[in-house]
Amino acid sequence: MVRKILVAVDVEDMTLSERMLAVTSDLSRLKGADVTLMYVAANIAPNAAIQLPDDYQDQTALHVSEQLDHLLGQLNLPDGTAKVAVRFGSVYREVLAQAKEDGTDLIIIGCHKPDFADYLLGPNAARVVRHASCSVFVVR
Repeated sequence: MVRKILVAVDVEDMTLSERMLAVTSDLSRLKGADVTLMYVAANIAPNAAIQLPDDYQDQTALHVSEQLDHLLGQLNLPDGTAKVAVRFGSVYREVLAQAKEDGTDLIIIGCHKPDFADYLLGPNAARVVRHASCSVFVVR
């Protein structure tokens, strides 16, 4: 049974994100599931962070939250069934942490076509699939 869906969105790749949102919309309506749209921003190296304003993470989180809220509006989900989350750190670790916190039943994550480096290192989607304690739907 799917009651909570976590969608790891990449706001920098809207083509893939739109395909993920279409899947999310269909599944959430079919199952009556709550949805969390999530974005993970990279941590800034300390030597680079010196150059940024003190509230950089807060401003980034606010800006991305606004983008995610706009995407949620496109899903036309019932009030109170959707939320957004912005986290900083490693993509797969933060996705798994958010899924655990929310009691997620299904993670929807996008995956680019693999290149040679992905076969050696493993993309974030593969890591989420390997380590998630719930089902994972991978969108290409």
